[in-house]
Amino acid sequence: MINANKEVLSFHMYMWNMWNKVECGIIFNEPGEDWNYSLAEHIWNKWCNYCDKVGATAAPSMIVANLDETNLNKIIERACNFYIGRANKV
Repeated sequence: MINANKEVLSFHMYMWNMWNKVECGIIFNEPGEDWNYSLAEHIWNKWCNYCDKVGATAAPSMIVANLDETNLNKIIERACNFYIGRANKV
């Protein structure tokens, strides 16, 4: 249970403090992949829409509710790498 709590906290801290367009590209684009029409661009646009609708504080909850498990886990892994030092690669 402690690890699950750390993952939740890491996710929210990451989304509130570090999440930006560059991070989105790091997680969801392959090296050298064009931004236009990419998965990263799609997810970034979703993020911006959620921020407009509910604000940046609540937008992470919208991401959790609307991303598939595979893509959500990519964000969680990146967050845990920063906040709890998890060594798994994204």
